[in-house]
Amino acid sequence: MEMAAQVPGASLMDGRSMHSLQRGLSLQVLFPGALRLDPERLTRSLRRYHRSMREALLALDRDLTGSGSPVGMVGWGAHAVSLLGIEAPVRPAMFELCVGPARYADEIKDRARSHQSHVLLTYGGSDSSPLEQYVALSAVAGVLAEEGAILALNQRAHTSIPVQTLARGNGVGDSLELLRALPVPALYAGLVEVPSLPNRGIWLRTYGNPALGMPDLATHRDGPGSWTSVFQLFSHISSYLLASGAELGESHTMQVGAGAFVKFRAAAPGEPFSETGEQLLVTESITSSQSNRLR
Repeated sequence: MEMAAQVPGASLMDGRSMHSLQRGLSLQVLFPGALRLDPERLTRSLRRYHRSMREALLALDRDLTGSGSPVGMVGWGAHAVSLLGIEAPVRPAMFELCVGPARYADEIKDRARSHQSHVLLTYGGSDSSPLEQYVALSAVAGVLAEEGAILALNQRAHTSIPVQTLARGNGVGDSLELLRALPVPALYAGLVEVPSLPNRGIWLRTYGNPALGMPDLATHRDGPGSWTSVFQLFSHISSYLLASGAELGESHTMQVGAGAFVKFRAAAPGEPFSETGEQLLVTESITSSQSNRLR
């Protein structure tokens, strides 16, 4: 395959093969029309995104990229990301799985629903941290915002996010630090409302936490209007676990705010998830006297 490499050696990517780049975490980036990626412009955008990416390497198959189906690799430092362009929408079931539960403007969802192509980004670098892998993927997705991309989907997490959220200069400060500080349930995992019986309240649960080295979380609420508070709760728990390396298990408890405590338990018989075999813990509010203060 003839590669349109932008710098000497870009096609080698430090000896990494396309095969090795197909086994990691991934995101799918949606585009409104045909894929017309310009390798030179994309290389400039990659190198502008963050100071650690100033020597980023890009290699794209010249013929496939010219025909609207780009295939290639992006690399910098310990990171490598494969890029596979597909001249077709994602499957409708996948779209609804990832876009339906997500919380952002309906007009963005409506625009994305009519997308015509997408790019699959897959991590294949040597950084062993799942968070850093997602940060690298999100950085490339943010660069693709400059190419007209609309959404980034995480199928593993059942969620999605507007790529403009990931774009360089979207906020004040270090671009990669902003991605590291992104609430885990915003993209790296997802928060989904689970259907329940009438008048039985609602269940909310995460998807994708095990890929980050921690269990998925679920909780029960009496009625609607709880999504934001549960998002904040699970973001707090996930951020602490990633930063501390602590492990959660049944009967553990945690302080999650001023005078606020939760305990973790397995799903009880008759509850959702009780027989799924998933790595999942249910959270319940408790008093300080019931806490063993994991945190």
